[in-house]
Amino acid sequence: MRKMLREGDLRLDHFVGYINRAEIPQEIITPDGRVLKGKQIFLSVEKGGLGEDFFEPSWIIRVDQKKNKNDENMFDLFKRVAQEEGLNPESCYVLEDFGPLGETKAYKEFRSKLAKNFISQCVPIGIGIGEDIDKIHVDNSSNPRKVSNKHNIALLTGNHDLPPIRQYIDLLLDNKPIIFKNGKNSPAIFKDFCKEQLKLTDEDLKDRNLVAREFMKWCYTRNVKQVQTTLQDALGLYFRPNIPGFSNGMEDKYLMKTSPEALLPFWSRVFPKNFLNRTDKSGINPGYKDLAEDYINLMNELFSNEK
Repeated sequence: MRKMLREGDLRLDHFVGYINRAEIPQEIITPDGRVLKGKQIFLSVEKGGLGEDFFEPSWIIRVDQKKNKNDENMFDLFKRVAQEEGLNPESCYVLEDFGPLGETKAYKEFRSKLAKNFISQCVPIGIGIGEDIDKIHVDNSSNPRKVSNKHNIALLTGNHDLPPIRQYIDLLLDNKPIIFKNGKNSPAIFKDFCKEQLKLTDEDLKDRNLVAREFMKWCYTRNVKQVQTTLQDALGLYFRPNIPGFSNGMEDKYLMKTSPEALLPFWSRVFPKNFLNRTDKSGINPGYKDLAEDYINLMNELFSNEK
């Protein structure tokens, strides 16, 4: 941990597992005496199971109550190590955004006691692009780099589990809804966002590269602790390295097989050796020098006054 903190910020993926986790038994005895094992437990009632939403509160394990010899849980340990390295915990630990997993008692206690000591990760399209992130998460300011003490947000254009920005843009501008549990992401909302927040006209929306560039500019000028982007979003590529739970080969230009055998050669084809030194995108050895230069120019345009 110390070595990683000396070299950069530390993102705690699936961090809620440090707070509580579910221990689901391999088998369960139903009230009528039947023994269900594994997936049988979650079959529909009609098929003899207990239903896909069946869950026993006793399966929740309070990981936050497990302590080391210093009487610290994992988050106490994270805080102490950062402070011993001369760092502010709220400036170097990035957690996934607080979401629906926060319904447990342990999670609510974590939020009230420790959440302020960690950066909360947000993905703008993933959380609902129609929502005004400046009002919900971040105090608006004339200085987009100034961070309010009240908010500690890392804004991610995407991550390894999400489609690239270009896919989101194409789907939404082609009037294909992207369904999330909150139901807030729709083509109409996204188009309103493009016009109101990105200041784009109907004619501008025909240029998907322009929309992607303006969206990236919007992300980089929010009043947040930090902004992170994936390589594919920085270059504006249709490339998604991972799809959770997906393992059945390529379905279209956005999807890929996620087995180790397929992953490694696919990465090397999409980002081959010296890919930032060439511009020819034909064949199996594409180069993205021009796209990288466009991204660098965008950064220079936005932050020309910063070292």
